[in-house]
Amino acid sequence: MMLAGDHVLRIVAKLLTEHTREDDLPARVGGDEFVVLCAPGTQLQDATILASRLLHAIKHPVSYGKKRCIFGASFGIAIGDPSITAPSELLSNADAALYQAKADGRGKIVNFSNDMRKAAKQERALADRFMQALGDGEFVPYFQTQHDARTWKLSGVEVLARWEHPIDGVLSPIKFLGIAKQLGLEAELDTVIFEAAERAVAVLKTAGIILPSVAFNVSASRIIDPLFLQHLKLIPHEKRKGYVFEILESISYEDASQHLVMAIDTLKDMGFKVDVDDFGSGHASINSVLSIEPDSLKIDRRIISPLGKSERAGQMVSSIIELARSMNARVIAEGVDSEEKAIILREKGCDELQGYFFSQPMSAAALAQNMTTYNNRGAATAAQQ
Repeated sequence: MMLAGDHVLRIVAKLLTEHTREDDLPARVGGDEFVVLCAPGTQLQDATILASRLLHAIKHPVSYGKKRCIFGASFGIAIGDPSITAPSELLSNADAALYQAKADGRGKIVNFSNDMRKAAKQERALADRFMQALGDGEFVPYFQTQHDARTWKLSGVEVLARWEHPIDGVLSPIKFLGIAKQLGLEAELDTVIFEAAERAVAVLKTAGIILPSVAFNVSASRIIDPLFLQHLKLIPHEKRKGYVFEILESISYEDASQHLVMAIDTLKDMGFKVDVDDFGSGHASINSVLSIEPDSLKIDRRIISPLGKSERAGQMVSSIIELARSMNARVIAEGVDSEEKAIILREKGCDELQGYFFSQPMSAAALAQNMTTYNNRGAATAAQQ
């Protein structure tokens, strides 16, 4: 019996054949991706009309057995002069436009632009340097403070990866996490940041600066790596209660396998805390989150952003807090960029706050220099309430 996925692929291939011209060349290039090489003389407007027609046709439900299948598509369009543009470059440009279309929310049609060309060129340069950067120590931990929602005193820090590029300066994860995933180096990046952060925290402790807790982002591939768990076993038991591992809500949705659940259970049995990051982004079911039994739910910054102006955002925050209480879990809000939001979240019962209102991500040296400020701000602010 034909699988549903294969059935859909055949439907799409049929639609491509029906809606393209005799001189156009539709082809499947792998997985669920198709390419249409349009006939010479095709203008951008013609290609856009074709893409719109195909998108409309693909959106129609199709029958599979006794069920109706609903699916969609995204389109990237690139135009070039055959005498100047190499076929490989044209395909690469169309792929870059497709990537942007997916990033814009899927079901979109995006035309390749010069800005995309620059971004694609920069991304290729970063990818070429990635391995060398890992070995040269260019990936470093930055720290963002977390604060008690009631007193605003320091409650911990989150470790964030930064790339100190020798030419481009300090790069945020949005510039390189996708590259790490494409290269299959997510676990290696996690390792480098984790070990560098451990060293930085040890130096801070030597200087008399004790951090209440240190939270690390960790990928699914890193969690299930036996070497990761072996390394964690070397950490003294008395230190483990101050370590928190944040896993994306999407991990619990995409990789909710027994291996992952068992690895998370092992982390908790060893004395480490596990939080679910970006909660409310819509990836996971409640059941998958319940299977993890997290210590905290970290509310997605996209929910916090409209807080104070959107009644719906306030209701969502209240619902997440209520859910967390039913799970005996704490609630952390990230993306808190104003005093107004901090007060609203405190009144709603949030436990911890994190965001630009309190601090921006900073190097270990900057954190050490400003620790007195972050420790005293909460007490001073609480006295003013």
